Amino acid sequence: YTLYNINLAYTPACNVITPVSLPVSMPQVNKSCLQPAQVTKELDGKRICVSGFVSSEPGILGDNITYIEEGNIGTKIVLTNIFPEVSVGDKIQFEGVVKVSGNPYLSADSYSLLGVKSSMLPAKLLDPQTQIHSLVYISGEILKNYSKSLDVKFNNSSIRVSVLASTGITLPDRKIGDTLNVTGVLVLDGEYYKILPRNNATAYLTKYLRAYGGAGEHQEYRIGRVLRNITFSGK
Repeated sequence: YTLYNINLAYTPACNVITPVSLPVSMPQVNKSCLQPAQVTKELDGKRICVSGFVSSEPGILGDNITYIEEGNIGTKIVLTNIFPEVSVGDKIQFEGVVKVSGNPYLSADSYSLLGVKSSMLPAKLLDPQTQIHSLVYISGEILKNYSKSLDVKFNNSSIRVSVLASTGITLPDRKIGDTLNVTGVLVLDGEYYKILPRNNATAYLTKYLRAYGGAGEHQEYRIGRVLRNITFSGK
């Protein structure tokens, strides 16, 4: 069989949390901000603050949509009259009203950048129900092949990989039975889960991780997961 990779997101050469220089005027951090996992249907109609790291930049997976996550649990942000200039890995807090359309999301009308940066690697897709709106990774056999989407084997079923026109992604030549490595944001479309790849700029580092069968090295870099409470810097 042939192994393909679909480029899904910008991933730096080392999976680290890197401190950045902060401005003299520090942003005001709202200590009452929720994490993405706490944005639930029970908050429908309530105004809240939620913070997390950007997993998909605004406008990539929809004109006014971005996604943030914390601890591999994410939430969808629909932007209302705002459009923050952020990159993947920037930490940001949004304020707005929780709405529910299948899954809860935040209709945000204000934001603050928190001056923190994290490089992010996706989590392996294990349980779609608990990983909704987060950055995930899957490797599987192509079961069905469409012009802008693929059905990839997942457990005893399949999951769809859908490429949005706004991403500019060009799918490689592929055929049923090929194995595909895919990284993207997991969403629920009606009754079906989908993975949405984000762009063609991915460094393909996921396949080099030991967790995914790699050697833990790429070119002159050694790569791996972040160790909690330890910060690395340098090349």
